[in-house]
Amino acid sequence: MTVRYLGISDLAEIAGITVGTAKQYGKEGRLPAPDVLVGLGDRAVRGWTREIIEEWMRNRPGRGHRAAR
Repeated sequence: MTVRYLGISDLAEIAGITVGTAKQYGKEGRLPAPDVLVGLGDRAVRGWTREIIEEWMRNRPGRGHRAAR
């Protein structure tokens, strides 16, 4: 059985955010931990299962939330 992982653009589409926002969330540590990394080092591509993305969506702050800085 082949496991399907979703990339950053898939995560953004499901979450209703832009890819740029998803990448910024990743830099800020606001995305769920990936289920898989493909490649080595800083260029590794992250992948998530749909279940992990949906769980993150259920538990993330509402739209427009800004973390205290």
